[in-house]
Amino acid sequence: FGGGMGLALNSSTRIITENSVFAMPETKIGYFPDAGAIYYLSRLPHNLGMFFGLTGSRVRGVDAYLLGFGDHLVASSEMNQIKLEIMNCNSAEDVEDIVRSYGDGNDNRDIPLSFTEDIPEINTAFSASSISEILSNLQNSNTKFAKDTLSLLLKMSPTALFITHKFMNMAKKYVSERGV
Repeated sequence: FGGGMGLALNSSTRIITENSVFAMPETKIGYFPDAGAIYYLSRLPHNLGMFFGLTGSRVRGVDAYLLGFGDHLVASSEMNQIKLEIMNCNSAEDVEDIVRSYGDGNDNRDIPLSFTEDIPEINTAFSASSISEILSNLQNSNTKFAKDTLSLLLKMSPTALFITHKFMNMAKKYVSERGV
């Protein structure tokens, strides 16, 4: 998704296939993720949202589903048929029933994220209260992951990093009308 992730995350029926890719590359071009995306990213555990929002790293297929970016995980080979059936629907409930009939992905809920081994380091580095502290945390680590992430962050717009970090921390405190 990217650019439309904030819209897509607020959709009533969210379908992910093994080919889906989610990313928020805004900090690379001097922007920051939109409010809809920041709201959802700020709710990911282990500071993963801060990591994805700042680095623009991609989340693919099953990982996107496991992180809650979609409600249904279906095979991409089924998408044309799903689209045909949806075009003949009379209600949102019909759409949901059709998509659910192709799978809800629950068989994949026990699969670990593909980057599980990096989560402790992400959580530590990106829990920092400032961008300079995040950079320092990464500099002080000797792992390949930390070095690669530091190199990536140094290519991003410093202003965009600062704004994204600030907005992400503000969004963590926001409670929606639904209590989320």
